[in-house]
Amino acid sequence: MDEVVEHVRSYLRVDPSRIYVTGLSLGGGGAWEYGYTFPQKVAALVPVCGGYNTTSKACILASNKIPIWASHGDKDTVVPMTRTVNMINAINACTPAISPTPILTIYPNVAHNAWDFAYRTDNSLHTPNVYEWMMGLTKGGVSVSAGLDVVLNLPTNSTTIAGIASTSSGTITSYCLLYTSDAADE
Repeated sequence: MDEVVEHVRSYLRVDPSRIYVTGLSLGGGGAWEYGYTFPQKVAALVPVCGGYNTTSKACILASNKIPIWASHGDKDTVVPMTRTVNMINAINACTPAISPTPILTIYPNVAHNAWDFAYRTDNSLHTPNVYEWMMGLTKGGVSVSAGLDVVLNLPTNSTTIAGIASTSSGTITSYCLLYTSDAADE
C-alpha cells in the first residue's frame, strides 16, 4: 500500500499532511496495518469493520497521536465486532493515553455492510460526517479553513475570500491562493 501512496505523492499534488487511510473489511484491516507500519505518514485512520488488526501494535498508533474513527456493525457475522472493539480498547489502554481519544461507532442491527453507514456524506448519522471529520485533521497539527463556499453570479470583477489557518507551533510559513478558470468563466 505504501508503494501506491508514494507513487501518488510523486506524480500528483498531494499535501503530505493530509493523508487519510480508510478501508472496509479486509481493507479496514489494511488501514490498521498501514497506520502502525507508517504512522509518520497518517493524518487520520478510518477502519470500517476491519478484517484484521494487531492489538500488540496499538500503542504505536497512540504514541503517534493518530486520530482514529473506527466503526462496525453489531450483527456482523463476517468479521466479529470484537476485532474493532478490542483494538480500540488496546489503544485506549496505552500510556500515555492517546489524544484525541479514538472514536468507536457501533451500528445497531447492522451486518457486514457498516460502510453503508460510516461513509454517508450527509449528516443524518454523524455531525461531522467522516469526510468532514477527516478534512479537519492534518499531520502535525496544522488546520486550515477556506471559509464558506462562495457563489459568483457573473458578470463580476472580483470577490473576497476569507480564510483562516492555525498550527500548534504558532508558525505558518506561507499561504497560497489558487485560482482556476476555464473558457466558460471568461
